[in-house]
Amino acid sequence: MKYSILNITLLVLYLSIMPCQAIKVGKGRISLIDIGSEITSEPVIAQKDFINVYLLSAEIDRNKKTVLAIQGLEDQGETSFFINTQNGARNIEVVLDNDSSELKSIDPRYKRTKILERTINLNNNSSLIVTSPYYINDYILASDPNLFSLDPFSKYYDENYLKNFILSSKEHKAKTEIIVPTTKQIFKFTIDINNNKRSYDNEVNLI
Repeated sequence: MKYSILNITLLVLYLSIMPCQAIKVGKGRISLIDIGSEITSEPVIAQKDFINVYLLSAEIDRNKKTVLAIQGLEDQGETSFFINTQNGARNIEVVLDNDSSELKSIDPRYKRTKILERTINLNNNSSLIVTSPYYINDYILASDPNLFSLDPFSKYYDENYLKNFILSSKEHKAKTEIIVPTTKQIFKFTIDINNNKRSYDNEVNLI
C-alpha cells in the first residue's frame, strides 16, 4: 500500500512540473522566453558552464520577473533548468545551436517582448544613443559585454532620466545582441560592429 501511495505522489509531482518546448541559443547569443506569469525562484541549471539565465521584468515593479534571457556559452550541447512560477514549476530544455537566437512566448496574451528586426551598424570605437519611451527598470544585457561600455546620457533631474543611455563600441569587429528591459516591454536588437565608416547608425529608438 505504501508503494502505491509513493507512486501516486511522484505522478502528481511530475504532472505539476510543466515542460516547455526546447529553445535554441547560439554561443554569444541571447534567446528570450516570455513565461506569462511571475517567476518566483532562481533558475536551477543542470550544466552551468553551458548557459547563463537572467530573470527580467517588464513592470514598474522590477521585482516582478516574467521573462527569461538565456545566454549561450558553448558551441554545442544540451542542458535544462528548472524555475518556479505562480502557475507551477517549469522544466525548460535548451539546445546550444550555432547562431541561433529565438523568442518564445508561453502565453501569447501576456507577450511583453519585442525584437527590432533591423540590424544596427556601428563603427569601431564609436558611440550611439539608445532611447526608450519607457523607463529602463533593470540591468541592460549584452550577449558579449566585453564589446561595449555603457554610460547614462540624461542627468537625474532630467525628464528623460532612465529613458536613454550611450553605448560605445571598442576596437573589435563583431555582432552582438542587446536586451533592454523597461517598465512596459523588453526590447531586443542586434548590433554589427564594423569599420564601414560610410554607413552606420548613431541612434536606436525603442518603439
